[in-house]
Amino acid sequence: EYLGMKGYVMTALCLWMLFVLIQSQEKLQFVVQMSNMGASFPEVIEGAWVKEKGALTNIGLRQLYLLGRELRKKYIEEAKLIGDQYNPLEYIIRAPYIDRATACTSAYALARGMYVPGSGYALKREQIERAVPPTNMTDVKEFQKELRDAALLNYFASVPVMTYSGGPDYTLSASTFCENVPELISSYVSSNSSLKEKIAEKEKAYKEVIYKELSEAFNVKIDSMETALSYRDYIISAYYYAQELNIKISETGMKQLNEMYSLVQYEKHFGNMMVARVISNGVLNEMMNYINKSISDTKRAKNSNEEMSMVTYMMRDTNIIGFLRLLNYNVGNYTVNVPFASTLQFEVFMPDPNNPTDFSIRALLNGKLVYWNETKDSITTDEFFEWGKAMQIQNFGDACHGPQKAAEEVTPWIAIIIVVGGALLVLVGVLFVCFFSKKKSTPEQEDNKTLEEAKINPQ
Repeated sequence: EYLGMKGYVMTALCLWMLFVLIQSQEKLQFVVQMSNMGASFPEVIEGAWVKEKGALTNIGLRQLYLLGRELRKKYIEEAKLIGDQYNPLEYIIRAPYIDRATACTSAYALARGMYVPGSGYALKREQIERAVPPTNMTDVKEFQKELRDAALLNYFASVPVMTYSGGPDYTLSASTFCENVPELISSYVSSNSSLKEKIAEKEKAYKEVIYKELSEAFNVKIDSMETALSYRDYIISAYYYAQELNIKISETGMKQLNEMYSLVQYEKHFGNMMVARVISNGVLNEMMNYINKSISDTKRAKNSNEEMSMVTYMMRDTNIIGFLRLLNYNVGNYTVNVPFASTLQFEVFMPDPNNPTDFSIRALLNGKLVYWNETKDSITTDEFFEWGKAMQIQNFGDACHGPQKAAEEVTPWIAIIIVVGGALLVLVGVLFVCFFSKKKSTPEQEDNKTLEEAKINPQ
């Protein structure tokens, strides 16, 4: 009563603004999630953790499980991007087969966090008696009583991990499927005088502190950044495994090791954009296909609960760094670090759900926005596909094996084609000559031939 008409106007205005705000909330459409593996045992130190070499630690399992819980909260519970029960038609996880000790185990731990106990499948009453193996089980009734109607105990969801087969595995380090990587790196460093000066300047400082400390701690000669970094893996693994090391590395030494990691991985290895493009090419191609299909289906108003909406790639830190390099992330800054269980996400969303033709894409590293070319927090899908095509490698064979080797591989086939083709031409020529060089017989000759044949065969 006190406010009178003004109160009604203000209330109506607030309600209208609230309605507009709710209507304009963006809708998440598709997610490509790349994750680094969890904390694992090092592979390069002899005499340390021999049995566990390269395997995922218990700490690594916990890291990936918690990351899975975060993904569940964001994409299953809040955004409703994928369902609470696992559906392979809407979500898949990819991991390298040959790195299954860490990658596949990391993927399973992540999936366990995303699909918690209770999200698995249940059996109908008539299915329970049939769900028994043909083995003569003496305690089957006890097991069935424990399971009740759950397919797996506590309604645990079994999530498959897809691996690559029959071709290069693009979730591994680039050198496993591209033999030109060392040459690409060395040619870039040798032609970049400023980078060579930076490396030489840094190595002077490293020799004074961290090289000396590592040499004394492990009783080995440390004279290169690559060798020093292998011991960094050992130290970090020991830290994650909560194991006390009887070595003394100063705070300055650890700072140098971490700086060295960024310098070698990001500036030296991926300073050459071609190396970043090589290691990202396969996953980038798949990612563009997934996103393009998702957008096309939405524009055609093809809405279904069985559309692919999310894909996870379990990969190495170098794969993620390659994508960061393509985004020009932190160029020239030696602070790029991809710790265990890091995640890089590309989210496709509709800023306005009422306009399903307008899509944008943003990238996030460990939950923080990654700016495209250090300027934009998101880009349109047209800009994304333009960027992706510019980053793709059209002739992957030449880039990875060189035109000379590619020519060597093709040469035998060309030789075979030439030989076979030449032989066919000769055969055709012989037949042609024989056919047209044959003289036509006169009627008298034909009669004589018939008489001769009659003498031989009176019938």
